[in-house]
Amino acid sequence: MKRFGQVVSLLPPELQPLAKYFERNYVGTFVTAPVFPISFWNAYSRVLDGIPRTSNSAEGFHNRLNRSLSSKRPPMWRFLSLIMKFQHSTESSLTKISKGGLPRLQRPKYRALNYRLQEICKKYNSRMGTLKFRNWISRIAVHLPNNK
Repeated sequence: MKRFGQVVSLLPPELQPLAKYFERNYVGTFVTAPVFPISFWNAYSRVLDGIPRTSNSAEGFHNRLNRSLSSKRPPMWRFLSLIMKFQHSTESSLTKISKGGLPRLQRPKYRALNYRLQEICKKYNSRMGTLKFRNWISRIAVHLPNNK
């Protein structure tokens, strides 16, 4: 909460309502707990453990499912047939992986981003004593991709 207050103090007045929103919902104060506890949304340990930070794989599955159905209300037999095909594909992938095959790889740009985030998280605790918070935040920004 102390660090959050430092960041908020750097914000222009027009962003203060947004800061209050984050404080109420995600950070909390010394008096009140946040609506969503930090353990619920913080991805720090997920990054260190190499676990996905998003639900993109589930979204990708739903996207493939919807595209494959070709209508919003397909007959039950078509839906069940498609689910069985997905099940067979998943079981084939798991069998391949269990026999030493490689799982589907991430795109190189996402592998590189995940590596940089892991390195940042590993250095966070050891460097906070020597770096000022403001400098640490600016160093993180250097590692973020340009949205091109």
